[in-house]
Amino acid sequence: MKNNLHYSYWYAFWESWVRKIVLSYYQVELRIEGAVPSGEGGFYAPNHQNAIFDPILPALVTPHQLYFMTRSDVFKKPLLAKLFDAFKMIPIYRQRDGVDTRVMNAPIFDRCSHILHTGGVFSICPEGSFETARNLRQPIKKGLARMAFQALEEADFDQNIWVIPIGLYYESATKVGTKVLMWLGKEMNVKDYQQLYNMDKEKAIAAFTTDLGEAMKQLMIHIPNGSFYNTIERLRDYFEADLAQKWKLNPDSMYCRLIASQQIITNLRALEKKELENVKQDLTHYETLLEEQGVQHISAKNNDKQGGGGLWKYPLYSYGIWNNYLPWRVANHITKQKTTDEKFEPTVRVVVWILIFPLFYFLQSLLVLWLTASYLLMLLYLLTLPTIARFALCFHHKLEGMQKMKAYKKAIKDGGKEAEEIERLREKLWQRCIEPNNT
Repeated sequence: MKNNLHYSYWYAFWESWVRKIVLSYYQVELRIEGAVPSGEGGFYAPNHQNAIFDPILPALVTPHQLYFMTRSDVFKKPLLAKLFDAFKMIPIYRQRDGVDTRVMNAPIFDRCSHILHTGGVFSICPEGSFETARNLRQPIKKGLARMAFQALEEADFDQNIWVIPIGLYYESATKVGTKVLMWLGKEMNVKDYQQLYNMDKEKAIAAFTTDLGEAMKQLMIHIPNGSFYNTIERLRDYFEADLAQKWKLNPDSMYCRLIASQQIITNLRALEKKELENVKQDLTHYETLLEEQGVQHISAKNNDKQGGGGLWKYPLYSYGIWNNYLPWRVANHITKQKTTDEKFEPTVRVVVWILIFPLFYFLQSLLVLWLTASYLLMLLYLLTLPTIARFALCFHHKLEGMQKMKAYKKAIKDGGKEAEEIERLREKLWQRCIEPNNT
């Protein structure tokens, strides 16, 4: 639904371009619990494990042009502030900025209330900042709840403000061409907390924030921080696809893997500390043996059936690699040079892609025009480049999985006692993941 009060042609142009970037960067899998709201004002609330994509991904499914709450320090330069404002980015002050957040954010919240009253919609990550750890950092921030209740109070609660909790599950937050699940949960209506808010505002804000956090945890991978975090994370990554396959679900589906991962996490966290220590030791021994054999763990993710599909794919793969190799190498080199922290790599890469790929595609198309003297062929060539690039990248990941599977099978076949020990440990770890009480 087009809301003229919040519609911008500038935003619409860049949104279409960013949508192409997102769908080139990730294979997006979508799951929606209910209808996507098309009216009133509201919030999309995803977890935050990727600096740039988390708040953007909801734009793929909503009919609204979203507003984004953005940390205030990036608005210091006037030119950038105007640019960000055109992209519907609104500064929000945090305690780490060394200011009185209540005072500095008061006019921001007033503006947000007006946006909500007129049917505007926000994408806001309630965790505040992002981390790559696979859990919801708690307690989540109360800013979203404060904004919603302020808008409702000013409207005498004569408005419905909705919140959609979202779980994002990245196969790899930094690796291009991998998968991401966006799971939209059931709509929460802030107005349902009106009675509690009338009695105690802070209790209502805290209650809604807690309920939102709990709803988000059901839609994502949540492994509480602790001494066994890495053990549980590696095991659920190793065996999630196998468990999905055991349940006769699609191991290639991120949703099916997520459901399996949640069960593995539950099973492992049910173990006593001493049992988890034994599991940790077995896992370390297993990974050491794999490294000595020069192979990696394989699972249903690496199934040969996922990578084949016909010889016709290989010429297209070669075509995609040859026509995107040079811009990819240049963009990758610049990204590595400009990235000081790996978790910011996707952010830097997207900016570089926006600059590098269109330039190279234009120059390559001019070369085709020079060689063929045909504007039609040049146009057809130009239009195929983004699609064939995405296909080649996805197919490349599938080929890598097949190669890992073949290398593992060969090592097991030729590895003697070490291979037998790998298989024994693998089976032992697998049983602990699916049957925690099985010793």
